[in-house]
Amino acid sequence: MCVAHRPPVMQMLLVLSLLTPGRGLTNNSSTTGNACGNMTVHVCVNTTGNVCGNTTVNVCSNITVKVYNLIHNPNMKQEYARALVAGFNASVNSTMTAERLPGGVKLEVVYVSPGSKGAMTPDVVLEHLEKKVNSSHNHSTLPVMLGPVGDVTAEHFLPVLRRTNIVAFAPFTGSSKIRVWHKNLYFITASPTAELLALLRYAVTQLRLERLGFMYLQGVSFGDEEYRLTVNALSNIGRGLCGLFTVKSSLTARADKGEFEAAWKKFAETRPQGVIVFGSPLHDTKEFLKRMQTEEGMKKVHLLLPSVLQLITEDTYKETVGVTTRRGKSPIYVSGTNPLAKDTNYKAIKRFREDMQNYLKKEPAGKHHSIQQHHYDHNDIDGEFMVYGWLAGEVLKEALGNPVWLKDRKTFMDSLYKQRRYMIDDLVIGDFGGECEGMAREHGAACECNQGGTVVYMNRIEDGHRLFPLKDGSLMLASSRCYRDMPQLYAPLSGVYVSLENNAIATRATAAFTDGASALTGRGQLGHGDRFFLHRLTSPAGGAVRALEKEMSERAVTAVFGVVNDAMLSMSNVVFIDPVTLSPRPKVARRNVLYLSPTLEQQLFVIAKNAATQGSDAVSALIRSKDAAGIQEMVRKVAKVFNMPLDTTVTLRDSDRVSGRLPPDGDVLLIGLAANDIEPLASHLDKHPGVRVFVPFFDFALLYDNITSAFKGRPGAERLLFATNLPHWAEGNAMSETVRGFHRAVPDKSKWTPLALLGFATGRAIQSLLSRMGEVTSETLVNSIFTQSVITADDMQYGPFSEKCDTWDVASLFNTRDCVVNYGAVRIALWSVARVFDPSLPCVAEAATPSIIYEKRGFLGLTDGQLIGVLNGALFILVLAIAGSALMLSKIFQDARDNRRAPKEPTDPVTLIFTDIESSTALWAAHPTLMPDAVEAHHQLIRSLIVRYGCYEVKTVGDSFMIACRSPLAAVQLAGDLQRCFLHHDWGTTALDDSYHEFELQKAEAGGYVPPTAHLDPCVYRELWNGLRVRIGIHTGLCDIRLDEVTKGYDYYGCTSNIAARTEHVANGGQVLLTRAAYYSLSTAEREQVSVTSLGEATLRDVPDPVEIYQLEAVPGREFAALRLEHELDEGEQDISSSATDSIRNE
Repeated sequence: MCVAHRPPVMQMLLVLSLLTPGRGLTNNSSTTGNACGNMTVHVCVNTTGNVCGNTTVNVCSNITVKVYNLIHNPNMKQEYARALVAGFNASVNSTMTAERLPGGVKLEVVYVSPGSKGAMTPDVVLEHLEKKVNSSHNHSTLPVMLGPVGDVTAEHFLPVLRRTNIVAFAPFTGSSKIRVWHKNLYFITASPTAELLALLRYAVTQLRLERLGFMYLQGVSFGDEEYRLTVNALSNIGRGLCGLFTVKSSLTARADKGEFEAAWKKFAETRPQGVIVFGSPLHDTKEFLKRMQTEEGMKKVHLLLPSVLQLITEDTYKETVGVTTRRGKSPIYVSGTNPLAKDTNYKAIKRFREDMQNYLKKEPAGKHHSIQQHHYDHNDIDGEFMVYGWLAGEVLKEALGNPVWLKDRKTFMDSLYKQRRYMIDDLVIGDFGGECEGMAREHGAACECNQGGTVVYMNRIEDGHRLFPLKDGSLMLASSRCYRDMPQLYAPLSGVYVSLENNAIATRATAAFTDGASALTGRGQLGHGDRFFLHRLTSPAGGAVRALEKEMSERAVTAVFGVVNDAMLSMSNVVFIDPVTLSPRPKVARRNVLYLSPTLEQQLFVIAKNAATQGSDAVSALIRSKDAAGIQEMVRKVAKVFNMPLDTTVTLRDSDRVSGRLPPDGDVLLIGLAANDIEPLASHLDKHPGVRVFVPFFDFALLYDNITSAFKGRPGAERLLFATNLPHWAEGNAMSETVRGFHRAVPDKSKWTPLALLGFATGRAIQSLLSRMGEVTSETLVNSIFTQSVITADDMQYGPFSEKCDTWDVASLFNTRDCVVNYGAVRIALWSVARVFDPSLPCVAEAATPSIIYEKRGFLGLTDGQLIGVLNGALFILVLAIAGSALMLSKIFQDARDNRRAPKEPTDPVTLIFTDIESSTALWAAHPTLMPDAVEAHHQLIRSLIVRYGCYEVKTVGDSFMIACRSPLAAVQLAGDLQRCFLHHDWGTTALDDSYHEFELQKAEAGGYVPPTAHLDPCVYRELWNGLRVRIGIHTGLCDIRLDEVTKGYDYYGCTSNIAARTEHVANGGQVLLTRAAYYSLSTAEREQVSVTSLGEATLRDVPDPVEIYQLEAVPGREFAALRLEHELDEGEQDISSSATDSIRNE
């Protein structure tokens, strides 16, 4: 029996043997104190093989590990096989090997020669291993393979490996067919499915290809599954393949020439921009690649290849180099399963290079290989194979790290799946795991996982063998997924920012903006965080429009971000998200331009309100802009709102300076600040302490460095003011969640600037928006913004956005442009530049959201000027106007009850909405003078939304509504908008909120109730709650539809109306509840647009079976008390769902 103590570490010896007499080197040195003989561990390196029967041995200290090298395949070039084996040899020959292995463990590499026909069949390997093992003095063997190469070969080996409990380390395969749970195959790289996903992601997010094709061969068990996965993945993001090339082929014969020609012609007619090539590395695939590189019309098509096709790319290039002009920067991209040998950004690669260099010095090119020193620096494909082999050696050494694991073959195999993870410096391989029990998988265990690669690398190929890493193409997968369903690829937002080359201010501003925004772009970790992408487009300022149009014709462009000029904003076919304009201008009132920063108009309202509050007698204005007249008119109108006279208004040309034009005291609007205005402005403010100067935010942000340099330490900094909705970008230990995230993402303090934070906040808003979107196009992006209305990201909020006029507002008929609310900045504060330097200083004016109302509406919602214009018309025109107004008013106020909107088809499901004001009886008792106006506003808001979404007002009694919708999505959107509109409505009082606060506290005193809102911080409360609280219930189903002869309106009877009413009844104020029927009436794409939380099943009164309830997250962050399941109707209360009553419960 074995001696118990552990022997000293022995130096591990590697011998590369060709299995000829005398070539195999065995270290027969014994270990002191060990009574056992040698234990031989056979490690088989690639190819076929059946081995001797199982023999169990005791754990001994003197162990020889034999690695059977089976790296050979007739379809693999010999230089690639030699490179892979050289990398493996470099690993096991390294000086660190003896340190990593247990004492007494030795390695011996045995090369298994191919048969006479040059192929490694299982029979050849079996014959060899049986002969070799049986001839040894110790019949206890633990053979391990290195390899094999090829899907068919690996599949052929499996029965042999299973019978003999042998593990094949680092098999080199190319398709998904063999990548399933087999304990005997130990893959150390990411799967072909992961490579396919990386290729798809790169094509969609980085190349932004609109027309993508696919190629594979039938009949060779390679590419069929990948084609199916590609179709499904693209379908999930609303895309499809533009073309498919496929022909029947085989491992031994080419495709029929006529069939190939017909398939090629058909495929070429689809004019793909890119092609994913997943053909087996056979002649037909080579022929396809050659045609793609030589035929006119195909030379500029991007080719995307999995790593296995590197076996043929160099030969293909050499065969076409005399024909094609495709040289240099070739649009060929290939996925990789390990870093390149020259990519020294990885510590592991630095150590690989050391090991490789030492090995090649000790074993120079000769009989066993022909690899020269530093060959991996000149041929990147060979170098990549070397890294693969080196990693296989590193993993094997780690796997042999405990002699207890080497007890016998089964013990060794089992040890490989004990949640094994290998840390190769900064590369991680694993987790490997076996069969799991209970909830292990759900708790994070890797189960039935024999593949350890979780990263796919992307490279660009040039000259057939030169590879260049593409960092933006890397894909990282969660190791716990392993063989679960293919990870989902979400539809990306392909953003573009334009770098205007000949404008220094624009260049600096673009760099600052992207410092923040780029920190949030996709990094290859799949999920909603990998959906926002920004791409740089370089152009002279005068050619920006042409550059954008060209870009849009060639690649997907969802939206434009960052710095823009006036010419770009004139484009109506491009979506602009929060454009940073180089000079001040009024907002563009179009739905394709969306503002997240305060518009100039909003800033002027904040500034004018402060000036009026401070008792300013008059305001002077200096305006430098191409639209000076429009801005001057805007300034005049804003001043009139606050009864503030304009002292002087001066229009400046670009060459004019502010020197001599600034007054000695008073408030000044300086709109259109220039760089050489800053020093004269600072001096003037120092000399005249009675002057305050207001500048637009983008003027300040674009010249941030100049302003902070000129004003630091000067008293005038307290009186240079600007308005912003951003928190302080450079505040340490900030309370703002946005700022904390910004600092984590951009740790370089020199980059903490307002434009960088603006870029980061914009990116967070887009991420929040995308989390509720399915398909992403320019149109769906804009629709989603107006549909969601309010965007919340961290502590930033934007909206409500609205693109439809309220039909009850007659004034909107005179100016439809004002009905499009395409700006969303809220909580706009007035800052001094002094606060920029010291965040502890208070704002000049605390954050507020201005209401952009210029004139008080009078009769019929018209301004005085509009009313006078009507009255001064001719008598005939006046009569027609009055008659027309009467008809229009009738239509407007009847629209919600317009029978044309009513669902009438009894065989079509109807989505019913019930609403009710929470605690309305108590509110009427507490505020009898306030409630009439509040309920009137409540009715107007709901009716405007009913019309907007094409729904139908069934009945209204008191303060409750019953609404019918043909579209479930319209119903859900209406309910969500209702909550957001109530939140942002100006109720003119806080008394309603104070009452709700008191009602909650009274209920809490009774016991068993935790107030959801009464104890909120006032700032948090204002973001979540305001005014009347309405509870809403939604249900979808068939109804008994009848036309009421008295009201001449439609009513809806039956279980659907009853369940909808009961659903509303158990809701809390401010809460929207959907039944399962309503939620699943939405399509898959529509469900992507809404955010819900499942509340489980609820028992509703008079409903026989429990109903599954979902809560719509209409206002993210709101928390509610438990559903009111215990509540019963008070005496005298009746249901709106019953046509037998004319009243609704009024609670």
